[in-house]
Amino acid sequence: MAALGLSTPPPATLEQIILAVRPTVLIGTTGQPGDFTPAAIRAMPKHCPRPIIFALSNPTSKAECTPTEALQNSDGRALVATGSPFDPVVFNGQKHVIGQCNNAFVFPGIGLGVLISEASRVIDSMFLAAAQALADFTPKHAPSETSLYPSLQYLRDASRLIAFRVAQAARSEGFGQGLDDDALQAAIDRFFWWPDYAATVPSPTSRPRRSTAMKSGG
Repeated sequence: MAALGLSTPPPATLEQIILAVRPTVLIGTTGQPGDFTPAAIRAMPKHCPRPIIFALSNPTSKAECTPTEALQNSDGRALVATGSPFDPVVFNGQKHVIGQCNNAFVFPGIGLGVLISEASRVIDSMFLAAAQALADFTPKHAPSETSLYPSLQYLRDASRLIAFRVAQAARSEGFGQGLDDDALQAAIDRFFWWPDYAATVPSPTSRPRRSTAMKSGG
């Protein structure tokens, strides 16, 4: 504790811990609304120009803080994402679109990349490849300059890129097929699933089936 600048016993409040440890990222997975107090959020910019505040608990009622609280108490300097959907926040005349920091953007692509590469195992470098792919994809597809994640309308495009990078990582680590890049792309195209269903039209002569109830008793 002393090596971290903490007293014994350690301080009781998150604000005091932040001031002692000087983190650059707050990740909330507690399911306790209000855990990221205004004082704790205000402590973050004291040592970090652009603190990252991820209140990931869901539903929205369980988030450790709201995006509005994170931006107001950091003077708009916080990089904010959540685990549940929140409306955009306007702070000092700037609109902040709040991205959802959950597994929706990476897991479909990771799963597809593993299947395409026939990887015998999933290792850290494959997750890092997925994270880097999403980081590369986001600036061109974010709904605003302040959003940390793409719009959900680009989920398929992001998954395609992530699958390709994951399959490449599996190949380079020796855990996947030795297909070249063109073959990997072609395999992804073949494997990609689209929810297309044939339209069904009820027969004009068909009638809804009436249910019959059986009554028992003596």
